[in-house]
Amino acid sequence: MATSGGPVGDAWRRRERALVDAQGRKLAHMIFGRPATPSLLAARRYYEGNRAAFGRPASRDIRAIVVRDLQAAHRAAAAVRGDDWAVAARRFSIEPSARRGGWMTIDRRNALAQLRGAVFAAPLHRPVGPFRVLDTWWIIEIVRDRPAGRTSFTSARASIDRLLREEQEERNLTRLSAELRRIYRPRTRCVAGLVVPRMCADGR
Repeated sequence: MATSGGPVGDAWRRRERALVDAQGRKLAHMIFGRPATPSLLAARRYYEGNRAAFGRPASRDIRAIVVRDLQAAHRAAAAVRGDDWAVAARRFSIEPSARRGGWMTIDRRNALAQLRGAVFAAPLHRPVGPFRVLDTWWIIEIVRDRPAGRTSFTSARASIDRLLREEQEERNLTRLSAELRRIYRPRTRCVAGLVVPRMCADGR
């Protein structure tokens, strides 16, 4: 079916698609039933077959002050050695974490290489810095070390169940779509400008 182009046409198509999906799910629920809660065995098999997805990289909780120039960095470093970190962070830091006293978590997998190297080489509970990361200067203190590990099956069970139900729902929608095409395509005659893809008896 012809539709207008541009943002309005795109928005209409997204809305139309969402409506079709919602109605399709309702119909699939009526025919096939709602996806049941996966069995313990199915959830365990998924967990064991996707172990990498449940890995947890090493990380460190830190307090940090981030500034733009070295002179300010030295003032901030002196402040944290004689003052409260939260006070110094709010006073000096340009990071949003300043509102939380400079608290943040640095992930070994995702952090910038310069920052990651400094954070994971630093001792616990001692101010370190200033050191440079790109165009900023950092002063940090390591508060907690979190070794790499893996999310337990018990902790992951709810998300696994949700994912397996969604997969079953998608399979039901695919079955429904195939069945509707099988039934209605031979009966559907499309005219120019009113073509429903893969639903016309002439192959369009």
